[in-house]
Parts: sequence; structure tokens; C-alpha cells
Amino acid sequence: APKQVYIRTARQLAAMSSSSMAKFVADKSLSFVQELDINAATYTGVDCTANTSVEQFNASYSGRGYKEQASISGFAKPIFKTIGEDAKVSDLVVNCAGAHKSADNEAGLLASFNKGLVNNVDVSVAAKANVNAGTTAGLLIGVNSGTVSRCDATISAKATVTAGTNAGGIIGVNIGTVEKCTANITGTMTVNATNAGGFVGAALEGSKFEDVTVNGSNITGNGSVGAFAGSLKKTNADSVTVTVNGTVSATAANGNAAGFAASVNGGTITGSTVTIAEGAAVRAKIAAGLIGTANAANLSGLKLDLKGSVTGTDSAVGAVTNITRGTTSSVNVVLNGGTISATAANGNAAGFTLDAVTHIELCNVSGEGTISATAANGSAAGFAVSVSEND
Repeated sequence: APKQVYIRTARQLAAMSSSSMAKFVADKSLSFVQELDINAATYTGVDCTANTSVEQFNASYSGRGYKEQASISGFAKPIFKTIGEDAKVSDLVVNCAGAHKSADNEAGLLASFNKGLVNNVDVSVAAKANVNAGTTAGLLIGVNSGTVSRCDATISAKATVTAGTNAGGIIGVNIGTVEKCTANITGTMTVNATNAGGFVGAALEGSKFEDVTVNGSNITGNGSVGAFAGSLKKTNADSVTVTVNGTVSATAANGNAAGFAASVNGGTITGSTVTIAEGAAVRAKIAAGLIGTANAANLSGLKLDLKGSVTGTDSAVGAVTNITRGTTSSVNVVLNGGTISATAANGNAAGFTLDAVTHIELCNVSGEGTISATAANGSAAGFAVSVSEND
């Protein structure tokens, strides 16, 4: 069995980043066990809130010392800079409040980088919180290239995640595997970045998501915003469930917002559902119930249940704004009393898509609702404005 090192105080946890501990945190045979809840803000022995992240962690760290999960609170910087390929971090709740600003390009409250296994680690925002990094930020992890499993986020206050390029409610950038995770947003999630998502800012080639749930009240950003993801590139996602109970919006002048993802380039998206509840909305210059733009992607078994509204100044669609290449099969839009509307002078609205250059089969728009272009020069279509190569 691994040798165990017990962590009971904020000072002990902060000391793991010291040079004298470097060989221990890099030792794969060691297991660190947190026995008590730790709050650095209330610890008077040393200023643990000005912590330095553990540079390279290759051991295991568990919060199952005396209960199923131990909590960590009050640390201003990531606990770990890098969780190594053979490392495991499990059974924790990371509480976020106040300002968390990193001088690094990537940051998350638990780790800047995860290359190993993060299991049953939750993040909680019960008071106003801000996480800020140079290019990539997530509430839990900056960049994940390992495995994140059974990790949940509970955001009941205002949380703001800001980065230059990618910002996500749980993960900034994903290149690894994410499974059985849930983000519950009953407060307000603001994600400011080029690619902004309620769960993940951007997913790159090799990413895999399975059995992920996002329950979002208000998700807003200043770039390309998706309730689940800002951008998905060569990503496989299956069984993702999104429920929008408030507003998903992009505030930039040329912003776009979507109930699932603002853009999908390559990869396969299957078996996933977006519900926009009554009174809820997706709103931006370019707005889509499911996906903003899809290029060379395989989309199948997707559903939008629209009880609320999808509203765009320039364009609004139920399924996908623009589809190029790839395949689109069994993607259904159900108008359950909802509305799809474009409000600008030359705005376009469609039940399914504005423009498709791809193979579309077994897709439909059904139910009762409203599809409208309110201005005189606008156009509205029950299914599509333009489709080619559809056989």
C-alpha cells in the first residue's frame, strides 16, 4: 500500500509547494490524505491565502480522511500547477469566493493543468467569485488532458471566469476525457473569452465527453458563448444534457450564442438534448437553439425542446445556424410553445438552419410555436432558408 501523509491544516497544505517537499509530491508511491476541512482564510499561523501552487504533483491526494469529501477554501491560486499523468486527486470540495487571479496563462481553482485523474472533486460558488488568467481559465481546471470523472459544480452566486481565449464554468480547455459530471448554475455564470462555455470554454482534438449535464440559469459572455461549450474541435460528445432556465447570451456586438455549443468543427456529437424552458432564452446577434456553426461534423440524435425563445438580431435558428459538410441525421427541433425570431432589418429566422451544404436526413421541426422575422426585409422559414447537397 502507498505510504500515507496526513494533511490537517492550511499551513500543511500550503507547505506542499515548498522546495523541501518537491521530492515528496513527485513521489508516485506517496498518498496524501486530507483528514479535516481546510480554510486558509481563517488560519492565523501564516498567510496561506498567498499560496504558491504545487509545481508538479505525481502522487495521490484524497479528501476521504474522515468523510466522503473534505473541503478546501480560501486559497487564492491553484492548489496544483500540474497534476501529473500518474497522479490522482479525489474526494474534495473546492470552495470559491473572492478574487482568484493567476499570473500564469492557465488557471483553475484545483489545478492549472490536469494530466492524470481527477475524481469526485466538486467546486462550489456560494458567494461572489472571480477567476482570472492570461489565456485559459476554468473554475476547477485550466487545461485538462487527463480524465475528469464525477466532478460537479454548484454555482449559487455570481461567478465570473475571465481569460484571453478560453473560459469555462468547470474546464477552460479540454483535450482529455470528461465523464459523469454536472454543472448546476442557479446563480449567474459570466464567462469572458473568445470561446466561452457554461461547462468548457474549448475542446480540442482528442476530447471526449460522456454523460455530462448542465443546468444553467444565466450564462453570459463577450465572445462565442454556448451553454455547454464555446468551441468543440474534433471532439466526441455523447449523452450531454443541457437545460436553460434563464438566459444564455453573448454581449459583444458580433457575438453568437447557442444552447449547446457556439461552434463545432469536426468530431461527432450524438445523443444529446437541449431544453430551453418557458421564459428562458438564447439571445445574441446570431442565436441558435443547439449549435452556431457546424463544419465537417457528424451530428446525430440531437434534440431541442423549445419552450422559451431563441432571439437574434441578425439571425435565429432552432438547430444549427450554418452547416458545411459532415452529416446531420435525426436532429429534431420541437416547438413546445417556443419562439424563434430575428429582429434586425434584414434578419433571418428558421426552424432548423439558415444555410446547409451537407447531407441532411431524418431531421424535422415539429410542434406548435412561432418562427418570425419581424422586420420588413427579413425572411422566415419553417425548416431552412437555403439547403444544397441534401439527398
